[in-house]
Amino acid sequence: ATLAAAPIYNGSARPVVAISPSASAPSVSGAGPYIFRVCPTDVVHGTRLAAFARQRLGARTAAILYHTDEYGRGIRGTFAAEFQRLGGRIVADDPYVPDLPSFEPYLRRLQQRGGADVLLIAGTEASALRILPTLDTVGIHPRVLGGDALSGLEATPEGQGVFMSAAYLPDRPGARNEAFVRAYHVAYPDQPLDHRGAAAYDIVYLLARA
Repeated sequence: ATLAAAPIYNGSARPVVAISPSASAPSVSGAGPYIFRVCPTDVVHGTRLAAFARQRLGARTAAILYHTDEYGRGIRGTFAAEFQRLGGRIVADDPYVPDLPSFEPYLRRLQQRGGADVLLIAGTEASALRILPTLDTVGIHPRVLGGDALSGLEATPEGQGVFMSAAYLPDRPGARNEAFVRAYHVAYPDQPLDHRGAAAYDIVYLLARA
């Protein structure tokens, strides 16, 4: 959405500054002189997840399920390149669309191939909530990784044990964050707080200081 809007913001005699709290596509950096972001790019998420899998988890093999949008393809591509550069092997690399009836065929095939040490979900929390129970159905238990689009999963029973890269999580310690979390929930009691809400808050103060 940010990339689609960039020509409009940049294209008139009176351009408008846009600062995204969550647009992670690397191409946003070159989308125009008035387009900015405050979140890490897909390059950062993918490479850091790959390094974590290889160096911290000791994973030698990885499987990838990625949403066929720019975000999913971006995380998938940078993760796969870095994981292989570090000596790992990609044993499955499958795209999906949101209305896919079931993830079981992908995971059944992965099980027949001997499984994988880690599974990267390059997609959303909604997809992860469908994929994780299917792992139990199929009978494989890789360590599961994902990018910041999985935000919210950490608050669910299914998300326990999943490793996620994110620029912000509400449970960060410290008085400033605790005060922010309290104020946010008072102002927006029905809305979950994640990196998007926190970054949007910071953006307002960034603009005021500028």
